[in-house]
Amino acid sequence: MNANTKPGPVSISRPAAKAAKATPTTEPLSGTPVSLGEGMEAAIDGDYLTIRIDLTNRGGTSGSGKSINVATTGGNQKVPGTDVVLGLNAYVKNPDYRK
Repeated sequence: MNANTKPGPVSISRPAAKAAKATPTTEPLSGTPVSLGEGMEAAIDGDYLTIRIDLTNRGGTSGSGKSINVATTGGNQKVPGTDVVLGLNAYVKNPDYRK
């Protein structure tokens, strides 16, 4: 800052308000449905891939038994019609796992 420059106004930011909880929907996803794995719905709408996962879903246990799958692509999967590769795992800790 040179001697002839005065500081500008000071901006005070406030914490953002909490977002309202999303209402779960059973409506179909818009766009073209694609199959990418288990425990999820996916659709391509233009340049967007939308993935919906039911967080209450419980699939099989992982290979180690430490976790329970909620949704998985089962490894990397090519998103149809694009050069994008998706690898997704959603899981919860397995309460029955013993070392």
